[in-house]
Amino acid sequence: KLKVQEDQTTVETDITSEDPLRPGDTAVVLATGLGAVDPQVATGSAPAVGDPLPKTVNEVSARLGETAAEVAFAGLAQGRP
Repeated sequence: KLKVQEDQTTVETDITSEDPLRPGDTAVVLATGLGAVDPQVATGSAPAVGDPLPKTVNEVSARLGETAAEVAFAGLAQGRP
């Protein structure tokens, strides 16, 4: 739903074949069910602003078609349980 373009502007848009990611763009994907995080956070809670962001314990991978994509961060976001 979000993409950060190479020039660092953020656009809230669906990523489609008509409006694809381009080299240098970053897709922001919000997901659930990625498993345990470290440091642990109580179920239904979100990390507080200023606290270290909890990262997933298990490795997360992503593909765009047949191409492996870099996962820069996988974990909980502040303010989002």
